[in-house]
Amino acid sequence: MIIFGIDAAQQHQTLAAFFSLPDNLALTLDAEDRVVAASAGLLALIGFEERGVMGQPFGALLFDADRSSVAARLQEAREQGATVRFSARLRCSDGRFVGLAWSAIQAGSEGWLVLSAHEVGVNLDNAARLAPELTDRLTGLPALSLFLQRVDHGLQRLRRNPSARFAVVSLGLDRFHLVNHRFGYWAGDLLLTEVAQRLLRNVRPTDLVSRVGGDEFCVLLEDVRDVAAPLRVVQRWRAGVAVPFRVGNHELSWGFSAGVAVVDQTALSGASSPLSSEAILSEAQLAMREAKRQGGAATVISDPALHLTVQQQFETEAELRAAIEAEAFEPYYQPIVDLETRTVVGFEALVRWRHPRRGVLPPAAFLEVAETSGLIDAIGKQVITKALAALRTWHAALGTATVTLAVNVSPRQLLAPGFADWLLAAVTASGVPPETVKVEITESAVLDQGEKTLAILSRLRGVGLQVMLDDFGTGFSSLSCLYQIPAQAIKIDRSFVAAIDTQRGYDFVRGVVDLAHALGLDVVCEGVETEAQHAQLRALGARWGQGYLYSRPVTSDQALAMLLCGQ
Repeated sequence: MIIFGIDAAQQHQTLAAFFSLPDNLALTLDAEDRVVAASAGLLALIGFEERGVMGQPFGALLFDADRSSVAARLQEAREQGATVRFSARLRCSDGRFVGLAWSAIQAGSEGWLVLSAHEVGVNLDNAARLAPELTDRLTGLPALSLFLQRVDHGLQRLRRNPSARFAVVSLGLDRFHLVNHRFGYWAGDLLLTEVAQRLLRNVRPTDLVSRVGGDEFCVLLEDVRDVAAPLRVVQRWRAGVAVPFRVGNHELSWGFSAGVAVVDQTALSGASSPLSSEAILSEAQLAMREAKRQGGAATVISDPALHLTVQQQFETEAELRAAIEAEAFEPYYQPIVDLETRTVVGFEALVRWRHPRRGVLPPAAFLEVAETSGLIDAIGKQVITKALAALRTWHAALGTATVTLAVNVSPRQLLAPGFADWLLAAVTASGVPPETVKVEITESAVLDQGEKTLAILSRLRGVGLQVMLDDFGTGFSSLSCLYQIPAQAIKIDRSFVAAIDTQRGYDFVRGVVDLAHALGLDVVCEGVETEAQHAQLRALGARWGQGYLYSRPVTSDQALAMLLCGQ
């Protein structure tokens, strides 16, 4: 069998390396959807030994209600030959169900599939098989006890993954008592049931809706992008959920008040006592009651400090717009070195903001706001234009065009209308050879609108630009990305390099390097800070390194001085 043009020996080496990565959740299915391989991480998650799943139909491991839709998605993956994504619940040995976000990719012409997954929750929306006492009698939604269980699970994930973030939203119907008083309790019950169904239709499969009691609902939003994201979700609900509906001959218009509690590493570390699911829900409820006190149809964030943060985001957005006009964004350059010779072979361009009052600001101070506001495209173009001019200067000074330049392109930026045309025109106008320009993208760029992203990247590769997969190991579909993206190299995230002195960290980096070599890709290791890390990475066969051990980000003139000294 041939998989993506790889012979059988390479296929076995590649999949073995991928399945051996710590905490990796993956399966291989044959043409009949029987399990023929399962990663150790997945088996540990669901509590089965290998013999308990090998040869089993994949559908037998799924929640009953998910089987037909999953079968259709798997068939779609085979027919289209593209990555297909879906959410489905997997049965654990203790009878629980764990919610997973899956990616399926075809493995050759014989109908085999490779599935990789990301854990998103326990008992994901499985109220259909719950005992009556575990569901809300009126709406059929999961009971509050199950909701709190899912919040506890979110807290556990947050402790394992500091970059995770989720939110709890408390919703209270405004002036609900008037509906009961005017039309009777039967009308109020109809309204509550309708609200429950509308909420279910307006949340993601990975989210959870529950009824607290009376006119109050709560919603768990998994994996929120930033602290302002729940506010945008609530705003969409106001348009898609809080619309009139008819009771007999009467049309009921209604609205709701919302309280939001966002839980991330900052909230976890800043809490005066250990956070609990009950405490988080209580914060959201208090915020909801404050929204009602303000007159209703409002949204309040539970933590005043967090509310201030959101206000600061809007202020930062206004400053960013002014900075774009003033061309206050410029690239700094961090060298990428050959681990064998320590020779500088290229640079990564990193954006800096020359703020009129706060001095030179790193990306962490503004990049999140730039992304969510849509300003990242204009900022990125400004930085790339200046970086290409610097690269041309370096080539002229050295008398050779061997030094490379890596530029970061976000998913939003890559998919912006006309960006690919602009980038190709900018490279042409700069006069630098296209092969000396590397476009760095993250796995999320492929997860979002994958086919469109892959088409753009293939076009860039077609004219000579190189593609590099950034922060490898932090995403959810690494194998799918590596198979499909026309990349020449991957960058191992600094968090894994920092842990290379542990056995687990060492095994992970070794697994990634082996996987990259099996696919013919070079490896760049980010965040190298010690000689010991340099020596270990070099011994593992990684080709390039980047980090404070070699240099902090420098200006264009300082980068040129480094190159001239290295001649």
